[in-house]
Amino acid sequence: MGVALLVFLVSLGARLNGIDLYSTTDEGYWMQRSTRFGAALARGDVAATYRAGHPGVTVMWVGLLGMGPAGLTPFLPERLARIDVLERAPTYLQAFSDARRAVAVLASVLVAASVMLSWRLFGQGAALAGGALLVLDPYVIGMTRLLHVDALLAPLMLVSVLAGLVYWTRSRHWPYLALSAATGGLAMLTKAPAALLPLLFGLVCAAELWRARRTGASTRSQVLAQLLVWGLIATGVYVVLFPAMWVDPAGRIQTLIAFVAAVGLEPHNGNFFLGRPVMNDPGPLYYAVALPLRMSPMVALGLALLVLPAPTQEHRAAVRWLLAYVVLFIFMMTVASKKFDRYMLPALMALDLLAGVGLWRLTMLTMEKLRISGARVVVQALALAAVLAAGQVFLLMRVWPYPIAYYSPLSGGPDRARDLIMVGWGEGLEQVADFLNRLPDAEQLSVVTSYNHVMRPRFRGVTLPIAPYLRGAAGLPTPDYIVLYVNGVQRQQTSPEVEIARSNGPPVFIARVNGQDYAWVYEMPRTGPRPAQPDTIEDGGDSEET
Repeated sequence: MGVALLVFLVSLGARLNGIDLYSTTDEGYWMQRSTRFGAALARGDVAATYRAGHPGVTVMWVGLLGMGPAGLTPFLPERLARIDVLERAPTYLQAFSDARRAVAVLASVLVAASVMLSWRLFGQGAALAGGALLVLDPYVIGMTRLLHVDALLAPLMLVSVLAGLVYWTRSRHWPYLALSAATGGLAMLTKAPAALLPLLFGLVCAAELWRARRTGASTRSQVLAQLLVWGLIATGVYVVLFPAMWVDPAGRIQTLIAFVAAVGLEPHNGNFFLGRPVMNDPGPLYYAVALPLRMSPMVALGLALLVLPAPTQEHRAAVRWLLAYVVLFIFMMTVASKKFDRYMLPALMALDLLAGVGLWRLTMLTMEKLRISGARVVVQALALAAVLAAGQVFLLMRVWPYPIAYYSPLSGGPDRARDLIMVGWGEGLEQVADFLNRLPDAEQLSVVTSYNHVMRPRFRGVTLPIAPYLRGAAGLPTPDYIVLYVNGVQRQQTSPEVEIARSNGPPVFIARVNGQDYAWVYEMPRTGPRPAQPDTIEDGGDSEET
């Protein structure tokens, strides 16, 4: 329990430190969905608790728990269903912060559970090594404190996989099966890729049946009953916590499947890969390029060391199954046309633990050569964990306070990342808002930006979405400033207004993240009509972005 508490406290401290500095664009949608989910519950309209096809229910519940009844109450009026009105509400940023903190707490609990489950699976040495890599992984920390589906999907899936592997490969104690199923149900409530879990455990049970044919250790009915119990618990969690499933469940399932086909399996409307804008699927090499960019060098080393012979006491079946989980997940996400590096977070968290196994294999082989045994093994395990933790902290400090913008120095760092994949998700725009808020009469200024949901709650003036300008829509007001963001520049997004702004002179402000230029503020020539109200251009409501 002491180790679990320490892991939780370190995880939580890392996630809460600087949590309010910046936000990402998709979190605006999840804040809107969370408040409307809460409003539907408050008026007893369970059908209206369906907000998105992800389905993202876990995120909305956690967000509501963070806000609490008092925090939710100001957002109950129907007029706040409009995202532009919601993001201007006086208590918006505080409620958003509270919701994020709830995500950070749950993610930290799940990280601590993952380390303890890996201890049961791989032993203390590998668990301490992998735990040090996981707990202090810069990108994992940056991602798992956001109000977003990916922030909860990855740790929920990891706990479900580890608990299931403990049950089926190590210890047939029902609490492990129940934990795996419950977190699996929560993962499927979060995002569609969690559907991999029943497939994985089906394969585990099939392998168990194959072994039983030779050893007679388990009967077919026993194994199938275990898988059935897993499915029943996961389904129960899914249905009980998803109020929209209480009415017309068949219709709701059809809607969820249609969402996956229409959004999850279709390419994003604009990506960037290998130095050029991409409008379609970036292709099968995308994750082969993106995954190493987000991986710690020590994790890469640990994974390479998995080729070393395993010590006799290592539970190799668990290692093979966790590797299978990673491979299957990467394959599944590669098949889908919509690709982002953040979609690899479930694989990255599992790879952290697997790297601990590889590094511990090297340590054990070294100790055998030096004939070290007994109590000194514990000392070696602690020493290895301390070295790895120090290395991760060094990487974390290099990218603080923007761990979400971490890119591995082994793969070329942020310079190389900008040449290969789309970078930036809204971080750095808080610097832009601070700059604009310091200008005279900031409340009267209007700004065009591609990340409206990041700027609007922070900027005192009028924010306008850049999309209508890029489409060349007629009758658009002339803004005072245009803010260009790094991934828009990568994708060569431009319009007459953007070109006018650039030709008007150099940027009046540049926001930098981890040594890189991320946002440029250009002043527009003061000609043409100005928008009088924040709502001049509508930028959508409960969107299906992310």
